[in-house]
Amino acid sequence: MRPDAQTLYVVRAFSFYMSKKDEIKRLWAESFGDSREFVEMYFDRVYRDADAMTLMTDDGHVASALLLQPYGLSFHGLRASASYVAGAATKRNMRGKGLMTALMADTLMESRRRGDIITILIPASSYLYGFYARMGFATVAFTDIMRYTALHSFAHPEDSPFEEFTPVDDIFDRRVYDAMARMEHRIDRTVVLHSHRDFLNILDDITLDGGTCVAISDSERQIAAIAWGRPATDGSDTIRVDQMLYSSPTARLAALRQLRMRWPGRPFAVMAPVDDNGRHATPRGMARIVDAAKTLALIASTNPDIDLLVRVTDQLIESNNATYHLQRGECREALADNIKGRTLDFDIDITTLCELVFSSPSIGNITGLPAQRLDIALMLD
Repeated sequence: MRPDAQTLYVVRAFSFYMSKKDEIKRLWAESFGDSREFVEMYFDRVYRDADAMTLMTDDGHVASALLLQPYGLSFHGLRASASYVAGAATKRNMRGKGLMTALMADTLMESRRRGDIITILIPASSYLYGFYARMGFATVAFTDIMRYTALHSFAHPEDSPFEEFTPVDDIFDRRVYDAMARMEHRIDRTVVLHSHRDFLNILDDITLDGGTCVAISDSERQIAAIAWGRPATDGSDTIRVDQMLYSSPTARLAALRQLRMRWPGRPFAVMAPVDDNGRHATPRGMARIVDAAKTLALIASTNPDIDLLVRVTDQLIESNNATYHLQRGECREALADNIKGRTLDFDIDITTLCELVFSSPSIGNITGLPAQRLDIALMLD
């Protein structure tokens, strides 16, 4: 049935007065398989207009959008800035026209203008890894999925000294977040840091999925472990433990025992950091260096003994194209007259630089460019 003129006017007026937030929310709901409850929570608690990157149609509506969310980053023991890309989507009838490619190029430049060293994302589908790779992203975040059968009790090891652990009754107790922040800073990898606001949003997200967060305190009432678990979304009866932060192996076991009490008789899949050799690594996410000079300067400042000459090429961010000299704790753009007769230590594109910077420390020892693996967890993906 064809709508009458009055109906058309109402529809057009409604569309005209939709806010940017409303349009992005509708695009998100159309593009992803998230529950209505999650979408409502996300746009009520997480969304901010300041994070929205959009391309508009000629008549002023959102054609393609994503959120560029700011995060702190622990990088070689220093605090740096990063941005996380969430909800990248294009209207169905406008896909295949290069809109997301153009929007992502703008997004990377905006991330650099903010002062970030990297932009991070978790592709929504496996085929998107190839798309983002063409934009200079590298798959550098991995996880080791440690699987436990339904019969695994996470018993206390007999050869370990006894420690008394007690579950924390109130997960919103500020001590829990403070412990989380403290433990994130102590991890000897590059880690995305979470604010208290992030922590509360993560709790909302995991609750909507039927999951829970548990915290364990030791005999001195100090938070010794925090773990996030939820039913897997692959149709199995597996419980996925998204993240674990802990002060000791026995505290880790105590937290897993607490999750076991919630889900007896269910197999567990624990997302753990990959070891130094990278075996059993499952891709977790991607990163893109947006400021090569700043990234290398941070590495140089914490490794004053290195002396490297690094030429970087970048097809998208012209400012990254330079030869950098890392020496005596500083990184400077090398002038031709100052490096006459010297051979480049690295002549690489921006993707390879990212792969080297976020490889394992053992690879860094071989190449001479200090490296740390990248941890991405609890990103509401």
